[in-house]
Amino acid sequence: MEIIAGTPPGGGQDRTARAIAGILDTEVTITNVPGRGGGNAWDRLIARKGATDLVAVSSPTLITNAIVGESAIDHRDLTPLALLYTEHSALVVRPGSRLEEPSALLDAIGEGSAFVSFATALGNMNHLILAEIATHLDAPVSRLPIRVFESAPQALADLDAGNGDIAVVSAVSALPGLGEGTLVPVMVTAPERLGGVFADTPTCLEMDVPCVRGTWRGLVGPPGLDESAVDAWAERLGNTTATGPWKRLLEDNLWTGTYLGPKYTWQFLEGEREQLSRLLEQTGLVARVDDG
Repeated sequence: MEIIAGTPPGGGQDRTARAIAGILDTEVTITNVPGRGGGNAWDRLIARKGATDLVAVSSPTLITNAIVGESAIDHRDLTPLALLYTEHSALVVRPGSRLEEPSALLDAIGEGSAFVSFATALGNMNHLILAEIATHLDAPVSRLPIRVFESAPQALADLDAGNGDIAVVSAVSALPGLGEGTLVPVMVTAPERLGGVFADTPTCLEMDVPCVRGTWRGLVGPPGLDESAVDAWAERLGNTTATGPWKRLLEDNLWTGTYLGPKYTWQFLEGEREQLSRLLEQTGLVARVDDG
């Protein structure tokens, strides 16, 4: 079996691929095809019509890439197999930054005076989080100074190098830096405070910013899978996500389990397509990219 991840090793989609590969009862090859927020990976998948031993990790950019014109394909061109989990994001800065206090960070976003680094593409969930916060602060979203990278580790390296002032990444992506003392968490986008090293980090809601968003991860197959192949994947993934090892992975990585089978995953993606289209239209998300 092969799982394609649309980020380099260590990126969000790569973590998903390795997590599910580690507990599937079969030999799995992971292929990293980074670029375009997963777009390159899904392009490779679409070329393997009907293949039953090949899947790719899905994320919101599967939908937003099509909306913003980054890709001509979305979930309707592939075979949705499962929604696995959702991970919320954290806004982090360097130790000693003038933006360590949430109010100072919000002021900087509102004024457009801080560069914000994130992954993996324009219009992805981390970008939408920034857009929602900026819109609430009456900041011009289209003129926010941003830096876009192919993976969260690259965005955090940019922050560490002093090029970016703030990074918006999944909470789990920030864990190594928090443990090493090279990052300071300022806010999280979860509906309530996360545990562990984030226990003292306020939510956006606590700062009166109505932003509760997370990046969901799932699996999609090539186009043209027949019903028996889809049913086989549904049984395999349904059984896997009910195990103790999977539940421990969710807890260890601060992930919220949101498993859905093929039918309900399709319905979820259709709803996301409508919601994200509306959000992108409302925010006028045409951003300036400075990738260094």
